[in-house]
Amino acid sequence: MTPPDYHCALTTNIRQQNVRSVPPPAQFDLQAEILALLQTIVAQSGPDALSQLTRKMVRDRLEAKLGYSLAQYKDQIKYDLAAVLESHPELLQPVNAKRPNPRPDNPKPKRAKSNTGINAPLNISPTLASVLGSSDPISRPQIVKQLWAYIKAHQLQDPADGRFILCDPLLLKLFGSKRVSAFGMQKLLSNHLTKIEGPLPGTTVAEVAGVDDVDAE
Repeated sequence: MTPPDYHCALTTNIRQQNVRSVPPPAQFDLQAEILALLQTIVAQSGPDALSQLTRKMVRDRLEAKLGYSLAQYKDQIKYDLAAVLESHPELLQPVNAKRPNPRPDNPKPKRAKSNTGINAPLNISPTLASVLGSSDPISRPQIVKQLWAYIKAHQLQDPADGRFILCDPLLLKLFGSKRVSAFGMQKLLSNHLTKIEGPLPGTTVAEVAGVDDVDAE
C-alpha cells in the first residue's frame, strides 16, 4: 500500500520543478507515450494506492516524466485515464473488499496476457483502414502511433501551432473536420473502433475452454 504522505511529497516536489509550459515540436506525438505511462502508473498501483491517487497527481507524475506542463490537456488525460482504468477492473474493487484466499504454495504458472485491456486489438472502420493501409485488428496505442507516422510523413502538423493537425482528404473523412487537436484525435477515433467479439486472434482452443496450454512458451 502506498502511504498517503508519499503522494503529498510527490506533488510538492513536482510543483517546485521548473516545468516548461509548451513541449518541443519533436514531442507533439507524445499521446502514445502518455497512454503507455498511464498504463504503467495504473498497473503498478493497487486498489489502496488508486483510492488515494487523484487525476491531478497523475498529471503531475506525467509532467515530471515528460518535463513540461500538460495543464492544457487535462481533459484529454482524464479521458485516457478512464480508458486505462476500464482495462483494469480488478484494481477498481473497494479498498476494504474481502481479500481472496492465499494462493497455494505451488500455483500453476499463468501465461502473460499481452492482448488484453488497452493493448487488445480492435476492429477498425474502412475509413480508418484507408489511412492505416490495413484492415487488420489493431490496438489503440498502435493506431495512435501509426497515425502520427502518417501525419509526419505528409507534413500535416499546423506550422503555426503544432498542437493541431491540418487534415488531408483521408483525415478529413476520418475526423470530419479540416483541423483537429492532436489530443482530440483519441476521442474522435472511438467512432471508428469496435471490440472484437469472441476469442482474440491467435487464441488456442485450450485457452477458450479454460485449459492450460502445456506447449505455450
